[in-house]
Amino acid sequence: MKVEKKNNIPVIALIGLPNSGKSTLINRLGSTRKAVTANEEGTTRDLNWSDEIWEGLYMSLVDTGGLMPDTTDKINKLVQVKTYSAISKADLLVWVFDRKTNIDSVSLDMMQRIWKSGKPFIIAVNKVDNPNTERNISDYAHLGGVDFINISASSGYNLGVLMDSIVENCVKIGFQKGNYDDIPSEILTGNKTRRKKNALRKIVKQNKDGSYYVVREDDEKGAPGTFRTLTEDEIDGFEKQKKNEIGTLIFDFWDVIYFRDVDQLAVDLVKKYKLSEDKIEEIEDEFTALFNNKNWKNEKYMLYWNDNFAKITGGYVPGKEIWEQYFYVEEEMLEWVKELKESGKYQLYYLTNNPEKMFGELRQHEIFEYFDGGISSHETNLKKPDLDIFKLLINKFDLEPEKCILIDDLEENIEAAKKLGFWGIEYKDGFTNLPESIGKILHGEVERITQIPKVLFLGKPNVGKSTLFNAMVGEEIQIVSDIAGTTLSVNDTLVERSQRRVKPGSEE
Repeated sequence: MKVEKKNNIPVIALIGLPNSGKSTLINRLGSTRKAVTANEEGTTRDLNWSDEIWEGLYMSLVDTGGLMPDTTDKINKLVQVKTYSAISKADLLVWVFDRKTNIDSVSLDMMQRIWKSGKPFIIAVNKVDNPNTERNISDYAHLGGVDFINISASSGYNLGVLMDSIVENCVKIGFQKGNYDDIPSEILTGNKTRRKKNALRKIVKQNKDGSYYVVREDDEKGAPGTFRTLTEDEIDGFEKQKKNEIGTLIFDFWDVIYFRDVDQLAVDLVKKYKLSEDKIEEIEDEFTALFNNKNWKNEKYMLYWNDNFAKITGGYVPGKEIWEQYFYVEEEMLEWVKELKESGKYQLYYLTNNPEKMFGELRQHEIFEYFDGGISSHETNLKKPDLDIFKLLINKFDLEPEKCILIDDLEENIEAAKKLGFWGIEYKDGFTNLPESIGKILHGEVERITQIPKVLFLGKPNVGKSTLFNAMVGEEIQIVSDIAGTTLSVNDTLVERSQRRVKPGSEE
């Protein structure tokens, strides 16, 4: 039964590009399920209505056909007419975006149409299934809006937060809770104050690297304002979201600051030993495998590696030149460390396992001058992940571990630092965004203990789960046969993406 719209019932229009998830969203938010959903764009061509009560406010939700830029198709033009008609009749808009949509693709004409409607709108970024995939408010701030929320219409993530925002903004523009006295009883489901737990929102949030804030501020009459950006100096009067005070960054050197130049090393070895140039790529691959293997300092492994290398080169095995001379610092890292130092926000230290001669080579690079100090293992009998070398660093520079972040490429070093209260970032070149990772620690978005996702292989017997498992982990752990039901036990293992470094500017 459709309730006749009255002046005291707010109309909430869900708008957005086709296939952004509006129909799925209205099915989740409303008490009735009417909207047809599909992966194809343009599934919704008519307006779909649904009703809901949340926190004591009765509201009417309408799903529109999707905003389309300058369409020439007659049917799509009609859809647009209905969409903008719904916008004109709505009291509040929810502008739904697919998380993967490039926000720069939203046309100025489309934005102007929404702005000219004069209707307040909430930005809802859809298809965000967990906090790790949330989009940042700063990317959408230029659109305006009265609130910004990451949601998932399919999983229900943050939908309670969205509904709270809808109610709050409806109240601000004049609607009152308890507006359902004249509504037929069959529409009411018996729960007039539905609310999901943990429905918390923020009106102030830093961007990913913490350099500025995006805020929403109400006007003098209490009407919702729009998003705007502020620097930290301008943020007085707002509750800052920086939850962790960080003043010190501690860097490992190898595979974080410095990288071994295997390309040049391979070329020089071919020249030195007068080998065929065809060997360059094989030598590069051998060194890449060596430096990516955590057992490269193990004597048994090195004997195995030397034997393989000798077969490639006809008996030649490189000496200490692979450690002492061939390294480089990526330009992006150099500029970033320089900016950190010049900002005055952080003290920069190093904690590295290096022999004396190699350390002497590393300190000749320009980047070394931006560090305030540190400890190299050659200066002591200690090496990471020994806790005593971390304690030595703490005492030498009077550090407060809870205000320090260790950036290291080895998990065991990160875990050792965490035992003493440090924060840690396990750095993987080409995969780790350091400004973003540091920002998440500053904003309290991560815990000191990293959560490891678990993946379970399910399926009928003999469909190939064990074969797939072995292929994924790179080991023959599970027994594989043509007999159904061979696997009778549960096996698990830790895996990580295999990584082959690509230099900046390469065409690979």
